[in-house]
Amino acid sequence: MASLLAGAPMQTRLTLLLLIATSACGAPESAGPELIMTGGRIYVTPAGDQVVSALAIQGDMITALGDDATVRALATDDTQEMPLNGAAVLAGMHDAWVDLFALGALEDRVDLRLTASPRDVQAKVRAALRNRAGTIVGWGWDERRWPDPTLPTASALDEVTTEQAVVLYRRSGRVAWLNSAALERAGLEAAGTSNGMVSGAHLEAAEDALLDLGSMEAQEWVRRSLRAAAAGGVTSLGTTPLDPRQISVLEGLAEADITVRVGVRIRADAQLSKELGLLRLDGLGLELDGPISLGLSGLNEPLIDAVTTHPPDAAALAVACAAATQAGLPLDVQARGDAAIELALTCAATRLVIGADLLPTSVDVPRDARFAVVPGRLANDMYWLDTVLGSARAPRTHAYREMARHGWLAGVASDAPAAEIRPMEALRIMFTRRDREGFPLDGWQAQERLAVGDSLSAMMAAGPLSPTLEPGRAADLVVWSEDPFVGEAELRGAQAMLVLVNGRVVYSRPLATPPMDRRQ
Repeated sequence: MASLLAGAPMQTRLTLLLLIATSACGAPESAGPELIMTGGRIYVTPAGDQVVSALAIQGDMITALGDDATVRALATDDTQEMPLNGAAVLAGMHDAWVDLFALGALEDRVDLRLTASPRDVQAKVRAALRNRAGTIVGWGWDERRWPDPTLPTASALDEVTTEQAVVLYRRSGRVAWLNSAALERAGLEAAGTSNGMVSGAHLEAAEDALLDLGSMEAQEWVRRSLRAAAAGGVTSLGTTPLDPRQISVLEGLAEADITVRVGVRIRADAQLSKELGLLRLDGLGLELDGPISLGLSGLNEPLIDAVTTHPPDAAALAVACAAATQAGLPLDVQARGDAAIELALTCAATRLVIGADLLPTSVDVPRDARFAVVPGRLANDMYWLDTVLGSARAPRTHAYREMARHGWLAGVASDAPAAEIRPMEALRIMFTRRDREGFPLDGWQAQERLAVGDSLSAMMAAGPLSPTLEPGRAADLVVWSEDPFVGEAELRGAQAMLVLVNGRVVYSRPLATPPMDRRQ
């Protein structure tokens, strides 16, 4: 048994940690464990109430947990030992809603995140026209960051080009801003979208007509997204609803490309015929409405500055519900406003309402309702919710503690790429209810703070594995740079250092500088 890291500098220990784990987890099976981790704070349950210092892994399974001496006694001459030096280890986390294709495509799209006005967007599009043929696709604009937060229109993009189609995705939510050429080619001019803002079925129609997804390019998008998930410390995720073209791309991947567990949600018109390694059919999915801030969510109580009567697509839910029921699959619905949430819960096949940051007012939430929340939105929403929804209604938003108390909180999502896949940042927001700058000091609607253990429970329980580390469980776990149970500062700085899925290393944080050579 080799203990290789004792006395080495920190960066050297991190380098050797990866080498040891990689060689151990790829070794032939032996009578004893291939890898043991010792000297850590290994949280057996997400509640943080059971902690051991060591565990053993053989093949893709955890075979033992306990103190260092007990686990070391199981080792053979072929076992590698990884001293954790006090590092925290948790079961892998689950991200309930990730757009694999959009997240991976960001590198290939016009970056609009730093635009401060429609004029800035126009300049970015004008520059892209000089070296890009076909449809111009951008991502990241957000009118709330502009001096005049009015939604832009197709005419603003027509000032730049009326020849090439332009599709610009908003940073959060499945919403895109199109010029007239894009609307015409997608057949949407007569569909009530002449202002250029499209979402839901209209956005899907625009994508079908305007975006040529070459399989090799789209496959690379998926690979990038899975690397980003692993780097964030996520070992399993659920996809947005995938259409037939996207399913075809997934089915063309090699098994080695699927590095984290992927629960595939399909649209009612799609079918997954090939499960591949860590990729499995999880159910049907439907995006039922759009962001509240854009007036695309029907509310029981109107916005203070404008009445919103935007109804969810009841016909689309009926189709998805019937398809899920016939296939014997659950239906997961992305819903934000009262009307969409209430409508989603009328389908008996509904398993999870995702993005339910707003609890409805006109009806009692069913006792068996299951919601997945998107904490990353709170850091932005807190600046306008009181003004737009009113002080009486705002406390019903991002109500994590109330959801947990009633047993409704059943998942946590990043909604990537709208937000980064950073589960520890999500935990920090749920625990403190502050933005990244620490505002407000006492936390926005502080009564809805949720303890770290409860947040972890919600994040892990929605995944495909038991949230408890125990012998016989697949070895999906993460070594973190900081202990999330210590305090807010640790949550803010925590990074995934090593990620294992099925006992195989899928991510190790790279070093900023090479290890020091002490011979000099």
